[in-house]
Amino acid sequence: MRRRLTRAPDRDVAAPTGDGLNDKIWSVLRGFIAVAGRGDAAGVRSAIPRLERDLPNDGQAATYIWYLLRYRVIEILQRKPTPEDLHELAITTWPRFGEVVQGDERLVEDILRSVFKHPPIQEEITGAKLIVLGSAALGVLLDDPLAYLDAIRPHLAEWWRRNLEDFRRQGIVGAQRP
Repeated sequence: MRRRLTRAPDRDVAAPTGDGLNDKIWSVLRGFIAVAGRGDAAGVRSAIPRLERDLPNDGQAATYIWYLLRYRVIEILQRKPTPEDLHELAITTWPRFGEVVQGDERLVEDILRSVFKHPPIQEEITGAKLIVLGSAALGVLLDDPLAYLDAIRPHLAEWWRRNLEDFRRQGIVGAQRP
């Protein structure tokens, strides 16, 4: 039996925890990435409205995914990727990604190219599309998404803290947040 994404406890979306990351955003993304990692296409489809409903439209969730996907790809390749590396990774990732998202390997490649700032094949993937498609790509690139996300959270939090002022200037996170 496949588990469905469950609703996180209601919290103020803007309220970060002690590590600087927003728990509600993290919980929603973590659940979605895990569903994608299990190859649960129905779960992915049913979770998309939750992403739209529960995530703020300020760029914070997309920034988390941007960082996590970059980190994972560099970890897999053991270096910063070239466009050719991203093409090869897209081809090998496509079978699992295609189980949960409609499209073709060019979509995976555009996601990867977008996070590494290489020109896209079809379209640059940003904003809400990056949250959904990037989360799905991350999920299928992980053997154990929940364990990986638990382990990577401190790295993301440290990176977030180091760059917080820049994120505020960009409007990704509000100035009132610590």
